[in-house]
Amino acid sequence: MLNRCIEPLSKIHVVEWMQGTILPALFGSPNLPDDYAVYRELDFLNRQEDALQTHLYTQLKRLDPTVGEGFFYDITSTYMEGSHCMIAKLGYSRDHRPDLEQIVIALLITPQVHHFTGKCLKEILKTLPPYLVWLTILNNDSV
Repeated sequence: MLNRCIEPLSKIHVVEWMQGTILPALFGSPNLPDDYAVYRELDFLNRQEDALQTHLYTQLKRLDPTVGEGFFYDITSTYMEGSHCMIAKLGYSRDHRPDLEQIVIALLITPQVHHFTGKCLKEILKTLPPYLVWLTILNNDSV
């Protein structure tokens, strides 16, 4: 799930991607799960999808009771031709420009046109079920 949010790759590349993250340190071992263990966990998360969506909606509603008509979430990436963006990096490019640095952009829109800042997101993440709390650790403490 974390990979899909941060640097979307196919399931077959997730274990390789994990090697370049903080996950080996969190597991306390350089030995990461094999592909099949990752597939099992992804299947588990897929079965939890409705509960996770309900939980996140409940937390948004708690933060702003007027949220209710729905919201739209989208994620995209964009490349840049400059060289001074410290959050940009080389990676998979839907624009077929793997030679240029890019950033990933996530957008959450409500009918009330609220801006959900990092502080608001931090409050939502605090309420996640225990098996998802580790996501906040992997978010560079910037949430």
